[in-house]
Amino acid sequence: MKQAIYNDIINPEGLHVTTFIVTTRKGHIIGLYNKKTNRIYVHSVMTQKGLKGLMQIIINKFKTNLITFTPLITDGIPNSVRGEIKTLPHDDPGNPYGEDFKYMECEWIGT
Repeated sequence: MKQAIYNDIINPEGLHVTTFIVTTRKGHIIGLYNKKTNRIYVHSVMTQKGLKGLMQIIINKFKTNLITFTPLITDGIPNSVRGEIKTLPHDDPGNPYGEDFKYMECEWIGT
């Protein structure tokens, strides 16, 4: 079963993002696209062998290969994807969690 749900959201400060949930028979991916930065933020990926296919779907949809995987809570992404792992401090104004967390920034190179 293949399903894709996209929702455009504009917050009171004018930030325009598109949330997404994409499901295929090989897994699903959840996140958002920030139009201003032209970057895709991936919050959850559940797949055994379908990461490339799921990533290709969202890259084709948003026409960018700038990706941030956040937060990194398992070894799955760092072991599968090459990118720079960074830590966002707990007291950073952009940190919604209130505790330090790791994230990865990369440019996805498709096949």
